[in-house]
Amino acid sequence: MKHTEIHEENQVLKKKLTDENQQQFDKIEHYIQYGNTMKSPLELETRLNDFLHEVIKAQENGLTVDDYVNHQPKVFADHFLSKLAHRPQEIFKIVGIFILIIILLNFAFNDFRIDVFGLIMQTIYIALGLEIFKKFKQWEIFSEVNEALKMTFLIVLSVLFFAIWSIVREQLTFLTWTICFSFNVYMAIAFLSALAVTLLRVMEKNKSRVDWLIIMSLVWGLWVIGIVNYI
Repeated sequence: MKHTEIHEENQVLKKKLTDENQQQFDKIEHYIQYGNTMKSPLELETRLNDFLHEVIKAQENGLTVDDYVNHQPKVFADHFLSKLAHRPQEIFKIVGIFILIIILLNFAFNDFRIDVFGLIMQTIYIALGLEIFKKFKQWEIFSEVNEALKMTFLIVLSVLFFAIWSIVREQLTFLTWTICFSFNVYMAIAFLSALAVTLLRVMEKNKSRVDWLIIMSLVWGLWVIGIVNYI
């Protein structure tokens, strides 16, 4: 089974939980999902499926999810994550799709000049930003700090991250490596078509309707713009 199919099964199973248990389970699940960097989606959803079956059985015996995790949901979630195998290749998939979309953007606007160093820095910047945001969301789930303080902390964290990154990038402006390519319209169309089909094929394998719609709109929109510009 694909991880998306197990995920859909998990959504059905969650409906068997009481409202209280659903809220408790959702907190644990969200904490785990935000900490799933370099984890296999299939293994993650499979273990969540096992966890769901266990809490449903516990519920039948009069226990709540909080009882099942010994009133320590964060400790349980951290232990859950520690049992998942590390898969560094998962991060390469995300980076690969990001780079392909950047290339597609360049082709779409008839300006195929890529600053390799800039692309690497931008990829690192986005990856670090997303990871910090995910860690913040993890902390927020079980934090007892009020919403105003959480928002203030997020704003301060964002400003600091942007400021530090700007300083680092400014100090490295001397590093540049630009690659330029020249394509005729037929090569451009062929490349755009191959790239579009590749991305759509990847999303179709995952069978995620939302991701499919977003990527399809982005890829084919840029594909059309690119052809019009080249013609």
